[in-house]
Amino acid sequence: MKKLIIYGTSNTMIIKLVEAINRKRSTYELLGFIQSHDNEPPSGLLGYPILGTEEHIPALQQQLDACFFPQHQLYSCQDA
Repeated sequence: MKKLIIYGTSNTMIIKLVEAINRKRSTYELLGFIQSHDNEPPSGLLGYPILGTEEHIPALQQQLDACFFPQHQLYSCQDA
């Protein structure tokens, strides 16, 4: 499974999309979300954690070896 972190927290439908993809073929392990603004509350989103803000992406990518996508674009990590 490819580790996936979604950038942005405004559209919770992305969780349903990832779950639908995984029902067809286990593809993504959704690790959580990156907040696009510091003023959003640092809480979870439908059971998935908020892992930080945009400034945390380089460290998270290095630590977790994960793919990062804006929530309006979901495609294979190989396509990135």
